[in-house]
Amino acid sequence: MPRSIPESRQVDCLRSLAEAEAFAPAWRELEDRHAASLDWFQTSGWCLNWLRHLGHEGIAPRILVLRDGGEAIAVWPLMIETERFGLRILRSLGDPHTQYSGILCRNGTLEPAHVELLRSALLSLVDADAAVIKLVPADSPLARVLPAGSCIEALGTSASVLSLAGFRTAADYVARLSKARRRSRSRRSKGLAERGTVSFRALQPDHHDYARILTRAMAFKKSWLARTGRVSLGLSMPGHAAFLAGIGNGPVLFELAVNGETIAAELGFLRNRHYYSYLGSFDWAWRDLSPGKAQMDQALEWLIAQGAEAYDLLAHRTSYKDSWSDTEIPLHGHVVEITTRGAIYARCWINTARPALKRAMSSIPEEYRAGLQIMMKQDIPFLA
Repeated sequence: MPRSIPESRQVDCLRSLAEAEAFAPAWRELEDRHAASLDWFQTSGWCLNWLRHLGHEGIAPRILVLRDGGEAIAVWPLMIETERFGLRILRSLGDPHTQYSGILCRNGTLEPAHVELLRSALLSLVDADAAVIKLVPADSPLARVLPAGSCIEALGTSASVLSLAGFRTAADYVARLSKARRRSRSRRSKGLAERGTVSFRALQPDHHDYARILTRAMAFKKSWLARTGRVSLGLSMPGHAAFLAGIGNGPVLFELAVNGETIAAELGFLRNRHYYSYLGSFDWAWRDLSPGKAQMDQALEWLIAQGAEAYDLLAHRTSYKDSWSDTEIPLHGHVVEITTRGAIYARCWINTARPALKRAMSSIPEEYRAGLQIMMKQDIPFLA
């Protein structure tokens, strides 16, 4: 028989931005007491600001709040996205911008009874056809909540992280680099210095230059995407710039400049000694001098000085990320069938057609792939 759950334990569902904003003080209090890493994308600043700027008409918040004895002890930010043909998909709030799916919970853990209660709340969301929860760290509390058998191999990936915990100073970090890496750093520094005065800054959101540099960084990124034949649906969404500019506490914007001209920038988030590198970019005209790498070198030294313990390059492993990291975090994707229509979608699309289409896409030359992805994602909104 199922375990009985005390009446003092319950799960509330916040279904609007107004309800979420009213809950914000308790949400922030819970954040302050939650010390686990990989939880930035479940904080109130990220989630509420995303809803304000990117929560369009097809988005319906479903933020689950677990209470015990009347006190909020966990928050699971979700949303229902209505897609073509009226298909209602439950996703992590902030998808596709959210880079880790998770549950923000007191002390970073959930008791077995809490796991059971949250799982039951998920399955009771009958206004969704299916839940598609991607980028779930394998050892997170969320991985325990999602039903057994819901993990889909085709949705799996990993994140790349550089551990900084062993470096007391920036000099320690530089000393442990290989000779080849130190020579590359020296060449970059020398090449940039020959062009003029090199400067580096770490800006907080209240700095008067913050919005201007962030706008420039996003322009650099869009230029790079266009020149390399890549696509970022998240970056192209209307309201994305305003969303990033208004997050508040937590963001750090790094800038590398020569003679006062920004040539590389990186936006990230620092929480609980864990830094999430969200958007890095550089001026294409300076590409021969690798300004992006020079800026990352400076950012790492700044983070070490601040006591950061991890430099997280986030999901979707690449050879470039591998060259900057020493740790891999497995990330799983889960699909939970809620209605019959959701079951058809999961079995026919997620498990069968989608993997076949992605394999076909990977065989197409890169210069043609970007345009095809744009066309297909316009007609098949759940391709990603």
